[in-house]
Amino acid sequence: MTITTTIVEISYLPSVAFEYRRDLPTVPALYFVLSAQRDVMYVGQTGNLRKRWESHQRAIQMQAGGYRIHWYRIDGEQERAAVEGKAISYFRPPWNNSAVQVAERRRVDGYIRDVAAYMEINPDDLVSQILAEWAYNRELK
Repeated sequence: MTITTTIVEISYLPSVAFEYRRDLPTVPALYFVLSAQRDVMYVGQTGNLRKRWESHQRAIQMQAGGYRIHWYRIDGEQERAAVEGKAISYFRPPWNNSAVQVAERRRVDGYIRDVAAYMEINPDDLVSQILAEWAYNRELK
């Protein structure tokens, strides 16, 4: 039985919690991101699963917790791409068809770093000050 002709039961595939992505194997694979509710959120493919997840564009969305990365080893690049397309068509994962909101986050992070450097303070301290002021002003209203 091959994955190209049969829909795979994802829960039978090996997986790790997002928080343990550093434990992923260094294999070529088709991978699935499942939410805590076991919904398929994203389907992708790569030549090196662990390396791919060192800087995946969806990582920021997954920091909320409860996500798992499941994978199926497929050595051939063309076969991985073909199976990825079939899996996306079948599962219709929402993150495969949505923009990654990383650019806005990076812009804000860059701004915070620049302001913190200008003020000669730690960026984390600046974020704490901003949040404290926001909370204080919110309570006054």
